[in-house]
Amino acid sequence: MITPNKGLTKHLIEVILSLNKAEKKRFALFLNGNKEKDHLQFVLLYRYIDKEKSFDEKVFLTTHKDIKKSQLSNLKRRLFSKLLQVLEKKEGEKDIDLQIREQIDASQTLFNKGLYEQSLWMLNKAKQKALTHQRHLLLLEIVNLEKNIELHFVTGRPSNIAIELTKKSNEQLKVVEVLNQLSGVALTFYGIYQEKGYVKNRNEFFELEKNFKNQIQHFVYYKLNIAQKIYFHQAHFWYYYNIQNFLMCFKYAKSWVQLLEESNLENSFQVQYFKGLNSLLNSLYRLNDIKRFKNEREKLQKLSLKSSGILNTNLMVMLKKYEITHSLNLHFMEGTFREGFEKIPQILQSIENLKPFLEPRFINSVYYKIASVYFGAEHYKKALVYLNKILFEQHTTLRQDINAFSRILATVCHFELKNEKQLAYSIRSTYHFIGSIKDLNKFQCEIFRFLKKTFRMDRYETRKAFEKLYKNMIKISNEPFEQRPFYYFDIISWLESKFEKRPIADLIKERGLGHRKLFRRS
Repeated sequence: MITPNKGLTKHLIEVILSLNKAEKKRFALFLNGNKEKDHLQFVLLYRYIDKEKSFDEKVFLTTHKDIKKSQLSNLKRRLFSKLLQVLEKKEGEKDIDLQIREQIDASQTLFNKGLYEQSLWMLNKAKQKALTHQRHLLLLEIVNLEKNIELHFVTGRPSNIAIELTKKSNEQLKVVEVLNQLSGVALTFYGIYQEKGYVKNRNEFFELEKNFKNQIQHFVYYKLNIAQKIYFHQAHFWYYYNIQNFLMCFKYAKSWVQLLEESNLENSFQVQYFKGLNSLLNSLYRLNDIKRFKNEREKLQKLSLKSSGILNTNLMVMLKKYEITHSLNLHFMEGTFREGFEKIPQILQSIENLKPFLEPRFINSVYYKIASVYFGAEHYKKALVYLNKILFEQHTTLRQDINAFSRILATVCHFELKNEKQLAYSIRSTYHFIGSIKDLNKFQCEIFRFLKKTFRMDRYETRKAFEKLYKNMIKISNEPFEQRPFYYFDIISWLESKFEKRPIADLIKERGLGHRKLFRRS
């Protein structure tokens, strides 16, 4: 259990470590202009954490004898507050919500001083910006503040204003209610995917379909505003992603992106726009549509260059994550694994630079993709380096799917390297792990059966075993609810490379990935 004080220390360290050079310079200027009584003490605290990248209370108190232990909690709170003030001012220059919030706060300050007309004037400015950028929750707050002023104070405005404000307040309540419902549906089906992954059988499929229809059927698309339509598209995207209908994922992701582009609201809904592009690229990757994928990725690259230096940290990190993911995905689609080597040092450097902002799940997914690049280029020892980074990760949030398929790919690497002892251990370890999470599927059963039998076979027997595995895998790949493993390991192309005695990269360049199937379910 993390105590409040330990929690504050942890968050304070992470905030300080997240500061870039420009933010540190801005904070230093702020500190230089600060004349508060305990100014020097929290400057010393800041400098200590910034230098040591951690906080050891005993060491700090020993080296700063003028500061008492009883003062530390208050100093940490003060420092955390000052950091947020500086960051809020910086991010407010780029964030629409913070700009509107600043105007609302200014209006409240004027109201508290009894300057009601000035307060209403500031609220009107905030209202216009909120209307332009469709910030409905903030609009509801603004209208309620206007009502409060009209209800309790004589403003001299026309009498019908009160009636109009009540009407607008009720309208905004309805808008916000629909927004809340649709965002809830989108979040529900995103959460289902994060927890369970793709549906695994017909019972799960029909249960999910029924659940989705019950939640979405009462919304009429043409009656929705743009903000509501975004969540409508998101909800459909995650439903179809759960059931692996990537053609419909593409449809809703494309509509989601086009909606914002045609309305010229990309800057008003930056997070949603970036997520829409990412969802569109994920759909095209699953569909193996290289031409469209390249076009949309080019749009993402141009956006990244155009937005450099003008986005807040959250959006910059988001864009960088998408760039990393889709640059690697393009190498998988084109079979350009050796060309991918050149990007790996740059990708690893980006991960190191952004580590305070990246969740372990994302880092491990990148390691898996890097391992897959090396595997595709037949550099099996290098692939194992990155697979081991995942398998030796002790973080509790390690995704089970990444863990399971890292073990499978590592087992195949040992098979290719003819590491007899390691292969035997890897098969047992992987089989035990997958059995423990009750996630053994037909793909896994087949590949384990193959690896166990073929390691000591002669060339003729091995050829027949490969042919049998290939035949069985083709059959499995055509089963709608057995698709997931093929997204992690393109075993079809790997087997074909064995038959034809050609590099897997050459086959993918000629034929595309060997596991992409489209399914239509009634």
